[in-house]
Amino acid sequence: MDAGDRKEDGAERHVVEDFLALIEKSQQLFAGLRDLPPHGYRLWQPYFEKTFAVYTKLWKFQQEHRAVLERKDRYGMKRYEIGEIASKIGQLYYHYYLRTSETRFLQESFMFYHAIRKRGYFKEVMAAGSQVLVIKKLRYYARFVVVGLLLGMRDLVQELLLELTTEVDKYGEIFEPTDAGEWLLVLQEVAAFLQSDQPLQIISKGATADSKLNLTPLVMKIRPSLTPVEATASSVRLSDAVLVGHASHQVKFSELTIDMFRFLQILEFESPKASFQPSSPTSMHSGGSVSNAAQSSSLRQNPRKYLLYRPGFATFMSSLANTFRDLEDGQAMLVYMSADGSSLIDNEEKNSALSTSFSGGVQLLGMEDGGDKIEDSAISAMRVLHPGDLIPFTRRPLVMVIDSDTAFKFKNMPGPFGIAPICIMSPSEAPPSAKDQSFNGSLMTMFLWSPLAGFASVTGLSQLTNSAAIEVQQVIAEKLKEFTCFLKTVDGLHKQLASILDCEILAQLLGRFCLFHSLLAHHMHYSNPDFLPMISPELPAGVLDGVLLQGIVGTIAALLDVAGQFKLSP
Repeated sequence: MDAGDRKEDGAERHVVEDFLALIEKSQQLFAGLRDLPPHGYRLWQPYFEKTFAVYTKLWKFQQEHRAVLERKDRYGMKRYEIGEIASKIGQLYYHYYLRTSETRFLQESFMFYHAIRKRGYFKEVMAAGSQVLVIKKLRYYARFVVVGLLLGMRDLVQELLLELTTEVDKYGEIFEPTDAGEWLLVLQEVAAFLQSDQPLQIISKGATADSKLNLTPLVMKIRPSLTPVEATASSVRLSDAVLVGHASHQVKFSELTIDMFRFLQILEFESPKASFQPSSPTSMHSGGSVSNAAQSSSLRQNPRKYLLYRPGFATFMSSLANTFRDLEDGQAMLVYMSADGSSLIDNEEKNSALSTSFSGGVQLLGMEDGGDKIEDSAISAMRVLHPGDLIPFTRRPLVMVIDSDTAFKFKNMPGPFGIAPICIMSPSEAPPSAKDQSFNGSLMTMFLWSPLAGFASVTGLSQLTNSAAIEVQQVIAEKLKEFTCFLKTVDGLHKQLASILDCEILAQLLGRFCLFHSLLAHHMHYSNPDFLPMISPELPAGVLDGVLLQGIVGTIAALLDVAGQFKLSP
């Protein structure tokens, strides 16, 4: 071997050594993500930036030195190893999306998962005969399904479900694994989630229900204003949201109940890239990273969200306290609870303010407690979130959305620090004529997520043409915008309700609640007050029962051809 060959040989060995060092460093950083707290962005953001930087370098390095790394006499890199790196990057973007709520990171996650599938990086995994590699492939599919669901790509998710079913069957036949039952459960959960995620079928006129044209999505995300909303000194902006899914027997997938899935989308502005086309991974492909974007707070439109699936009381309160700590002046925190109710009656001092604040609320039975629904007792009282538990957090603007059969317990919750908490509460009962749809998610959350789907559920509408759906959603969006502008002119509006009207997300949430109340109040089967949602502080007389909301309900009912189900004034 001459000097030139020795130099080339040394350079190639150095490439392999550098690659292995990057692999080890990236794996260490990725493993450390599990230990990061779900809250407190000042704690986790620098770690994410460091991890992104290493994976950016690793992805670019394997691209530039692919020829050397694939040589069997050097490293012999397999295609599934490229897939493992891409899958990790997809995970990284997904988890960063969950923490920042910025959909551009969800789209980046999709790009990497899509590239793995398109380029067949995991195609030969079964032939390799490694159970560990097959499990990695199955997990990749499961994560890709979640990303596809969040991006509203139902047709793609159906395809992924079929592919995952085939892979799970092969996995069971070849390895006879002990976790085969767990993967069959995953398949069942995905199928049930897909069914629940489409409460109203949108079809193309003149086509069958199976038509796979570009149909309008049910979810109504908020379109950000072209001109910034001028905030006043008393205005508040939604900064952080804690979302809890604790309803028993509700469809879920990957620790995401259908109610959580819907509500997290309510808190996101419509993305200008909603119709993006899959292509090569962008940021990592070009050697960039999200570090600069993460550092720029001006790019953050959506509030940060923290998702808690069936947390215990201690876990929930810890998340709330850490989220509260990050709030600044003029910022509000939102707490969303989808949970089973609990009514506790203390015969002693039952009329006192203290007893009222701790007389029941929603169940918070964590996984460490077994996770099953509990009966009311002295012991269970400690596993219930009472209104009084949230009083310390009313030192800052607090907005609550309680979707539970005992949501009324949170009505008129005290605000001893001069900032009255705002609470939107679901109905405590449903009319006998209404079908029990609790497995497929709550009616109020569904309406807040998609007023069109909520209208359809109440009126029994099962399908709608695409053109009609587009028209109705445009009318709803326009009318709600007019209504929120009207609220700013209402005399006697509580100052806390007035303070959220300059925040587009909170104003839209309030407007949708009012429309939901009017829909039920004027429907022939929902005349009982127990069938209606509530809000605290209360809106001035003439708002919820006013002609403006009644007119909106009438217009939508006429478009859907269900006006006969409503009692509307002429």
